Amino acid sequence: MLPINIPWLEWIAPPADHREPKPPKGNVVSFAKFHRHGLGAPPSRFMRALCHHYGVELQHFSPNAITVAAVFAAVCEGYLGMMPHWDLWLHLYRGELFNAPGGSAGVRKPVRAGCLNLVLKTRKSERPHEYIPVGFSSNHAGWDSQWFYLRNDDVLLPAYTGRLISERPEHWKYGVVQVHQAQLDPLLDALKKLREEGLTAALVLSAVHHRRVLPLMS
Repeated sequence: MLPINIPWLEWIAPPADHREPKPPKGNVVSFAKFHRHGLGAPPSRFMRALCHHYGVELQHFSPNAITVAAVFAAVCEGYLGMMPHWDLWLHLYRGELFNAPGGSAGVRKPVRAGCLNLVLKTRKSERPHEYIPVGFSSNHAGWDSQWFYLRNDDVLLPAYTGRLISERPEHWKYGVVQVHQAQLDPLLDALKKLREEGLTAALVLSAVHHRRVLPLMS
């Protein structure tokens, strides 16, 4: 068991008696799968913006949410030649709330980890097919048991409180403001070309892993 009071440790395993997260001061709760899917420390500005915009803590993200954020950052930086573009993100994605099935039929209950899914807008009214094909595994059985304490340097990430989110906030589905919409046209044209050339999220992830980069790390 790693000690929990050495300030220079980047991460620490929870003590055996921590059945639920109780991070020491200056730490948040993270999961091994997050870091296999593109999260790094310190977190990138884009990752911090996601926390701020959706009003969530790190543990609220689902594994697929981390993956789609990492792919988006990699597409912006590696294929569009720019930092992750916030208006483009809001145009393409919305937040959805995941609640676990409850004991009674039709009843669902909040979850401590993984309640925020980041979903590509695909309805006809949301102008589909403007992004590369995205398809990720939904089978992440046991991912939430592989948690640890991550040092939160300079309090870049929201502090851990363990709060539950029982209802989806209205702003999770907001898109880009209308006055900025026309500015996205060149970027959407570039994404369309990448799509036509065969780029997919799976290929982006393969390149990320091959080059051993963490798109969500500063």
